[in-house]
Amino acid sequence: MPESSRRATLSLGDVAAEIYASLDPATTIAAITRAAIGALGADRATTYVTDEHGCITEVHTTETDERARAFIERSIGRPMEEMPVWRALGAQRDPVLLVEDVRAALGDEFADRIGVTSFGGVRLERADGAEFLGGIFCSFRERHAFSEPERGAVRTLGALASLALANARLFQHTDDGLQEARKAAEAQRAFRLMAENSSDVITRCDADGVIEYVSPAALTVLHRSPADLVGRRLHDVVGLDRVADLTVGQSVISRLPREDAELWVETSARRVGDAISGDRVEIHASTRDVTLRQRAREELASVAAEQAGLRRVAGRVADGAPPEEAWTLLSQELGTLVDSTNAWVLRVEGERVAVAGFWSAGGAVLEPGREVTPAELGVALGAAIAGGVPADGRFDVDGSPLCGPSGCFSAMPIVADGAVWGVLGMTDGMRVTNVRNRAHLRAFQEVACAILTTLLARSQRDEMEGVLRHAQKLEAVGQLAAGIAHEINTPIQFVGDSVEFLRDAFDDMRGLLERYRALAETAAAGTEQELAGRLEEADDEADLEYLLEQVPKAIERTLDGAGRVAEIVRAMKEFAHPRRDSQAPADLNRAIQSTATVARNELKYVADVAFELADLPPVVCHLGDVNQVVLNLMVNAAHAIADRTAGGGPERGTITVTTRLSGDAQWVTISVADTGGGIPDDVRERIFEPFFTTKEVGKGTGQGLAIAARVCEAHGGSLSFDTELGEGTTFHLRLPVDGTGEPLELPA
Repeated sequence: MPESSRRATLSLGDVAAEIYASLDPATTIAAITRAAIGALGADRATTYVTDEHGCITEVHTTETDERARAFIERSIGRPMEEMPVWRALGAQRDPVLLVEDVRAALGDEFADRIGVTSFGGVRLERADGAEFLGGIFCSFRERHAFSEPERGAVRTLGALASLALANARLFQHTDDGLQEARKAAEAQRAFRLMAENSSDVITRCDADGVIEYVSPAALTVLHRSPADLVGRRLHDVVGLDRVADLTVGQSVISRLPREDAELWVETSARRVGDAISGDRVEIHASTRDVTLRQRAREELASVAAEQAGLRRVAGRVADGAPPEEAWTLLSQELGTLVDSTNAWVLRVEGERVAVAGFWSAGGAVLEPGREVTPAELGVALGAAIAGGVPADGRFDVDGSPLCGPSGCFSAMPIVADGAVWGVLGMTDGMRVTNVRNRAHLRAFQEVACAILTTLLARSQRDEMEGVLRHAQKLEAVGQLAAGIAHEINTPIQFVGDSVEFLRDAFDDMRGLLERYRALAETAAAGTEQELAGRLEEADDEADLEYLLEQVPKAIERTLDGAGRVAEIVRAMKEFAHPRRDSQAPADLNRAIQSTATVARNELKYVADVAFELADLPPVVCHLGDVNQVVLNLMVNAAHAIADRTAGGGPERGTITVTTRLSGDAQWVTISVADTGGGIPDDVRERIFEPFFTTKEVGKGTGQGLAIAARVCEAHGGSLSFDTELGEGTTFHLRLPVDGTGEPLELPA
């Protein structure tokens, strides 16, 4: 037997024994590759295994260098048809391809690509050709002439390898099926074990949601036995309208009605199986008791709503809302939060009880300040108010405006400085006993006490501001008193001189008249010539011509002086306009001119005053406060001009007072401009701060502009300024024509 035939026979015998000794695919592939080397004496052998799509899944080669490992990595996952040798082998019907001279048979390009001189290959496939399994390729560096025994051995090797791979794949599929069956049985056992020991209710249903299995936890979670639930629909058991509400992959929370207490459950479901592939479709679900979690969530939501309501109330109080609005808003937020019928704040002053704030779900109205009679309070609420203690009770009277349909109420005292100021309460039906609502009432009572403290502090601050404004007005009057006295003294002096002249003239005229009377008595006894002489002598003594000329002038001077004094007095009277509790329409142009008259002596030595006054409608305001602001601005303007003059500037300046309408005649602006030195950059942001002043000690309190700004804000307006160093400053006082629409919190 030739050497090649003996070698091929021995190799095939070895591979057949090794293949059938093991059905492991990896062992089979390695044996096939070694058999190819032994059968042909090739330099290198490579076996490829493909999947059903013809893509390479495994590669085994006899070379173990880095290049071979890189080749294997590149090959995995590639379609077999992309391999150059496979395209040559696939182009023929015969599964065996043996090429002695690759370059001559397949061309230079193919030979250069695979880098071999001779090669042999065999296509591996099932015997019926229904499935492609892979291929075996052997290569030779030197030219190799294939003998007939070698050709037969390659064909036999291909058949053996195809059969071995087919058997190994079949065994693997069978083993995989057994493994799946074992896994399924193990999963069923694990499912049962988990379900039986789970604190959640584990449910298995068919595709329509009909329960086939329920774990024992149903007795403790749902308070129903598993036997009673089998055959029922899952969505009915967990309180849902339909099985579609159980969204796969999501949790659904539902409420189950119970007589003793509410029960909240959370159900998660998933579909198992695939109807398209023929697998049975099931719904697996787990249900747990989330009542405590749901209550905590509701509690958090309730607390968040409470905090939001209290922030709204605190915000309005911080913005300066009057007490009536603050207490009404507090009642509304409380009533809305606890879903009550009525909520109210009552002011207690000795025996008198009055409404401070009221809200009703039914739209009933109790105006702030309305007195509540003892009969309307009832015994229980009256006793709680008298004792200043929290109380829950019922109204024992019909028709009380505070009472709701149920007649139940809860109330808590509002305390400031250790004394009961009032009562916060709600009429809430059966829900008044709700623990959460009681907590809300306590929280609102604490905020009510804080609001009361704020309102009292604001009232004290307003009183102090009133005192400061009054003191500032007195200070201004004191500062202007000397000037006003000087302004009055001049006209009074020439009024006095004129009156003295008129007194002397009257004495002369009286003497003249007496002489005339005496002459009339003696006229009958004397001659006509003598009478004329004596009359002329009497005229000369009385200086009648002089009196006729000067007496009218003296009267005019007296009237003018009296008029000027009257003007100053009127201006002082208007400047010192008594403050009313409410705003009233006022003529701002006249008030500005009166204020300028009062300040004339302070202004006339340093500046000329110009007026550019537009036609204004009556402006609703506290005129005395506005007069004070305008006076402060004009005096400050005079001081700014005087400071510039003292620093080497012009000897006189100009103060221009302008009024105009803006905003569709809804706003009036008073501007006071000066030609002083302007406001330095480093103090511009502080000029409205209380007690801040740039004047020398003793010449300024730092309250003028601060109170002026506060007065403007209290009127619903603003005070701003424009300034330029070396050019001057203009202050703009902006006020609403119709007033703030509400009483100002600025006591006189």
